[in-house]
Amino acid sequence: MGRRTRELIALAEAPPGSAALGREQATALLRAVGADAVPQVVERLAHARVKWPWAKLLAELRVSTAAVTGTLAGVAADRRADGADRAWAARALSRLGRTDLLLALADRLPEEVTAQGLAAPYTAFRDVGAHAPLDYRPLEHALDTRPGLHAAVLDAFRPGRSLCETGPAEADAALEGLNSRWPAVRCHALLILEGVRLSWARRERFTAGLTRLCREDPDATVREVAAGVARRTGR
Repeated sequence: MGRRTRELIALAEAPPGSAALGREQATALLRAVGADAVPQVVERLAHARVKWPWAKLLAELRVSTAAVTGTLAGVAADRRADGADRAWAARALSRLGRTDLLLALADRLPEEVTAQGLAAPYTAFRDVGAHAPLDYRPLEHALDTRPGLHAAVLDAFRPGRSLCETGPAEADAALEGLNSRWPAVRCHALLILEGVRLSWARRERFTAGLTRLCREDPDATVREVAAGVARRTGR
């Protein structure tokens, strides 16, 4: 397995058209290797000139060891590193459930990078590879700790952004999100519930929540998003 992983890492870094497998195919095969690939991917991340593909892959493998998170935190904190490398390391930390490490680095990161990191588990990035169930609590806690990041997180969730796909199994978590104290979470929950097939009881909850947010939400952006969802769904 170790030899196979090394070969796939080499193929993933090969110039386009120079190898039998393309970069995307090699990366997909590394994802299929799973946890066994993690130590070598961590090592490659530490030494690669272009680091962001390896940070992204570690998030998709979803193995959160001290070596993984420590290496990602080091990349995110490195002010000399490329911006894309730092941003993907921040996203990976958050997707691996380590928003605590991301927040600890917030004073050393551009605000946009921290916000993109916090938003990552709720965007389409989450849908590639292994991922945790929908849970707004880490984001809410992060925003409680750093409320100044809210506007940038909200921007990541505006209509037209690529958000995570959500199925019936996560509907209850999304419905709870309609009651969040944070407008960004309420917007996200509205938008992802729009396309979910719901049971009768959940449809009733969604309709009631949507009506309330349209009419009574104190945040203008939430009201606007809710009105758009109501219009598109005929509720």
